Parts: sequence; C-alpha cells; structure tokens
Amino acid sequence: MQSATLPNSNLDPVPAQNSLSNAKHAIDNCDYDQAVDLASIAIDNIQRLQLLTALDHRAYALGMKSKFDDAVKDAQDMIQHGPAIVTGYLRAGELYAMQGKYAYAISTYEKGLEKVSKEDPEYTRLIDAKKAAVEKNVRCVDFIACLPVEIGDDIIINLPEKSKAICLAVSRIWRTRIMGCRLAWVDLINDDESADIVIATAVPHIAPYVEDLTITTENLQVWLRYLEYMENGSFSKVGSLEVTAAAAKHISTNSVMSLTSVFWQMRYTLDELHLDFAWSAVPISLVDILFYCTCLETLLFSTSSASLTAILGELDFLDPHGALIDMELRTKSMTGEELEPLLEKCQKLRRLTLNGATPTVLDAVNRSCPNLEIFGFNPSFDLPELYELKPKAESGLRAIYTANGGFGVPPGKFLPLIRKNMKTLETVYANLSQTETHTGDEESFDHLNTFYKDLKLENLEFLTYWTDTAGDIQPLVLRSISSCTNLTRLSAVDTPNIPALVETLLNLPPLETLELSHISATEGDESLVRLFKKYVTLPNQKFRAFWFRYCHAITDSVLDAVAELKTLEEVTLTKLPNVSAKGIEEFLKKLGNKVTEVKLIEMQCATDAHIDALCNLEGLKNVHLEYLTNVTDEGIRKLIDTVKSLRSLTLTECKSISKDTVLYAKRKIKKVEINE
Repeated sequence: MQSATLPNSNLDPVPAQNSLSNAKHAIDNCDYDQAVDLASIAIDNIQRLQLLTALDHRAYALGMKSKFDDAVKDAQDMIQHGPAIVTGYLRAGELYAMQGKYAYAISTYEKGLEKVSKEDPEYTRLIDAKKAAVEKNVRCVDFIACLPVEIGDDIIINLPEKSKAICLAVSRIWRTRIMGCRLAWVDLINDDESADIVIATAVPHIAPYVEDLTITTENLQVWLRYLEYMENGSFSKVGSLEVTAAAAKHISTNSVMSLTSVFWQMRYTLDELHLDFAWSAVPISLVDILFYCTCLETLLFSTSSASLTAILGELDFLDPHGALIDMELRTKSMTGEELEPLLEKCQKLRRLTLNGATPTVLDAVNRSCPNLEIFGFNPSFDLPELYELKPKAESGLRAIYTANGGFGVPPGKFLPLIRKNMKTLETVYANLSQTETHTGDEESFDHLNTFYKDLKLENLEFLTYWTDTAGDIQPLVLRSISSCTNLTRLSAVDTPNIPALVETLLNLPPLETLELSHISATEGDESLVRLFKKYVTLPNQKFRAFWFRYCHAITDSVLDAVAELKTLEEVTLTKLPNVSAKGIEEFLKKLGNKVTEVKLIEMQCATDAHIDALCNLEGLKNVHLEYLTNVTDEGIRKLIDTVKSLRSLTLTECKSISKDTVLYAKRKIKKVEINE
C-alpha cells in the first residue's frame, strides 16, 4: 500500500498577506470602503487556509487508520473550499492510490491540473503525482482477473458487504466478476450506509441470486431502490425477508400497495418474513400478509404502538393458512378474544411466541392450537427454534416459557395448558409469582393442589419455576415431578422451602445442573449438603454445573460439599451473604480440573487470594468477574500468566483493575470484555 505524505501546515499565505497590505494602503489614503472590502477578503482567505490545514490533517490521520471513505470526504471538502489550491487534489489522489484505485487518483490529479494555475510553485507536484499513478496503474496486477474463477469466487463469497461494495467500484472487470458471483449474494444485508448506496446501484444485477434479504437502511432512496426491484420481481429467489425498524419507518400508507405487490411477487418463494414497526405506525395488516404470502412458514411481526386488533385486518377474507408453522407477535396489547380467530386460521402452528399478551390468551392457545410444540407467553428471551427439538412420534406441546422475572402468569390460566400436555412436555419455564393484577394481599392457591393432584410431568427434562408468595404452588410442582426420570436441569427462584425441594430431588435420578436464585429463606443448607453428599457417592456422577445467586441458604458447608463433585464444569456464585471469604477460597482450591468456567459476581469478600486459587485449574477457559472491588492487577496478571488454557476474561466494574492490566490481558487472551 502506498504511504501518505505528511500534512502541509504551510499553505500559501500570500493572498491573505496581499489583501491585508492593500487594506493598510487604503486606510493610509482614507479610502475606508475599500479597506473594509480588502480586510474582509483577507479574513476569508485566512479562515479558508486554517480550514484546509485542519481538513488535511484529519484526512491524513483517517487514511492512516484505513478509514478511507471519511478521509476521501475530507479531501473532497478541501477541493471544494480551495478549488485552485494544490493540497486537496494531492491528498485525495494519495488516498485513492493507497487503496490501489489508481484510475481514481489519475482522474483527481487531472482535475487539479485543470484548476490550479501553472504559475503555482506546487503545480509540478501534481504533474509528478499523476505520472507516478499512471506508471503504477500500468504495472498493477489484477489478481481477481488472473485467478481461476472458483478461487476468485471463494474470496468474493467471504467478503463482508462493505468490502463487496468497495470492490464493485474498483474496475469494470471486478464489477462484472462480483456481480456474477451467485453465491456472494445469497445472503444480502445492507447494514452499512456507505455500502448500502453502492450495492443498491447493483441491485438489478444481483437481485436474481439473493435468497435471504435483510433491509436495515435508514436511507429513503436506498429503500425505494430495493422496493422497486422487489416489486418488479427481480428478487425472484428470496426465501427470507427481514425489514428492520430503521427501514420499516419508510413504509407508509402510500406504499402499502407496493409492499403487497412485493409479497405477491414473492408468494411462491417467501417462507420467512420479519417485519419490525417498533419506531413507526403499522400501515399493513396481518391478514394482508397471510393472504399474499401463501407459502409463508415463519412470521415475526412487531409493533410497540398498536394492539393486535389494530393490526389484524378483516379475517373474514382470509382462508385457512396451509403453511404457517412458526409465528411471533409483539404488540402493545393482546387478548384471547382478539387472538383466537387468528389462531383458528393458522391451525398448523408448531411454534408460537406472544409478547404484550394478557393471561386470557392462554385459554385461546389451549383451545385453538392443536399442533403446537413450543409456546412462549411474554418471554423476555429468545425461544429455541423448531429444528432444535429432537424427533418425537407423539404430538403435543413440548416446551412452554413465561417471563424471566417481573410479573408472573396466573396459575389458574397456566395449569390447564400444562395438564393437557403433561405427557409430552419436556421443558417448563414457569413464572408463577405475583401477577400484574395482584392486589398486594397474599392470594391462596392451595385449592389447586387438590384440583391438579393428577398432574404428572413424567417426561420433563428442564424445569424452571417461580412459586407464589404464599408457597402454595411449590408442593404441586414438586409432586408433578416426583416420578420424573428424565429431569436433568432444575432452576428454583424465590422458593420458600428448600428442604422440601431437596427431599424430592433425593428420590430422583441425579441432576446435571441446578440453579437456586433469589431465595431469602435461610433454612436448607443442611438439606443441600445431604443432596451433594449423595451425588458424590453415586458411581456415575453427572452433576456438572450450578448457579447460586442471591441465595441465603448457601453456606460454606454447602460449597464444601459441592466441591467434592469432580464432574463440575461450570460454577457461578453471585452475592451469597452467608458464605465467608475463607469458605470461597477453600471451595475454589478443591475444584477439579474439569472446571472450564467460573463466575464470581458481587462477592465482595473475594480478593487476589481467590483468584490465586483459580490458577490451579488446568482446564479453566472462561472467567467472569463482576463488582469485585478487592481484586487487583496482581491477581489478574497471575491468572493470565499461569492458566494457559484461559480463552475468555470478562471484567465488569472491577475498579481496582488498571487499564495497563486490561491491555496486558488483551495481548495474552483471545477474548477480553470490559464493562465499566
């Protein structure tokens, strides 16, 4: 790559000096009008010279950082403000040459030679620069043109969108090769404004190859360009279309006809559609989408401003949809009465995610989704995809998810769906804590224990539950898993009775992972010690990970018991008030070499001694530390130098760690994340 010439801080001051000298002469002659005019000219010339100098310095620095788009813009601004000054042309030409764009450099120098006076002492520099660019342009080897097509295509396919856009502008040969590389355009994401514009100009040529199209542009002209070629059928192979919130704001009521034409053009190929109207009004209805997109299998539709009724449309005009199996709806509000007519038109749904929903939708789902396998009720995280499910002959709901924290779901609405599918459910993520309509008085659910005494989740593999404030739901939950032989992961949040939980687990096959979180009850440490001591005695130990978060029942004796399990791989300790500094240190020292990940969060008693204990873990790969004010540079540097297997280090609000140590970590470890 050609090197750049250092910025010139000594641009020709003569024009300003001459104007100022003439202004003085005019004052001597009492010609004040002329003095004002000449002094104004001098001021303009001085300001222009300062601006050109600043732009030249910034363009040089940007060029040295390979930020060529921004650097060239500064150079073009120099030319605009000083069209008769050599410096701007020289800077722009050098920037083009640094990128190997000698044709652009030659053109720039030629423009300079036309605009700059031949009497300018710097004029010869333009001549020399053009000559050098011409020579290099002749000598340069076009490796893309020389490579076999297969190898060239492999290179092009792996380029990011912005690099493809740059390559399109290099030469006619490159543009032809890149536009003709079918696999390079199978996935098209316009996520860079400067690249968007360039790629948009090539849309007529690349559109027939695109199979997955994501439009993120905020540029209205780029959006209209894509819309035009989607509407005329150029994107003939698109199977997946995503329009993000940034681009969706361009969709108005005036463009709805064009958008429905797009769906009509894609009706045989489009099987996945994501529309996000988070920042704008919703001009198109769900009925319009389902009417035109007859082969659609996956639909994600999001709005933060409208209810389901407002975006639904006239369902009377919609025939039952024969292809839709996966739907995610995010709305401002949604009731079962609004949802059920839509579900009756989409009877093949296997995966359904609803956000903004009231508990009444659970009744609608229970009645009108005969083929559902994965269901999310106001989840605050992404749900597994259908392809992640293991093949199974028996039909029925296999996974159900509620919110992670916040308001819970009323047990009276949730449990009928659980009982109906109790033989097929493999994952239950049940937040049964205080509901949004809770009045503040403790509501009793004790009657549910009798009503659902037949509830048995015998095929359950993963269970997460929040119990109600009175603790009435936990006996029902524990009884439902009492004969389960497949349970491998259990998460209990805010449970009031750890001993009862442990008694159930002692009679089940051993877990692989256990999470206890946000539990204020102090009873239960002895029960947990019993559980882990039993696991230690088993011939085939399976317990590999635990997460203890904000749990008062975790004590030094619990950690001591769990440390005896040599199958442990992942450890998370978060703000455990009844664990001592000595207890943590002894626990970490006892861990076996199978441990690959340790997270210490808000453990204020942790010091460099605890980090030193981690240095004995030969298989340790990931360390995550948060809010540890007593861990210093010394501990972190020793960890980095000692644990050769370490691949990832995350430090969040660890105030005693210096920037020098962070830089040291980044040189030594593959992934370092710092959150301050």
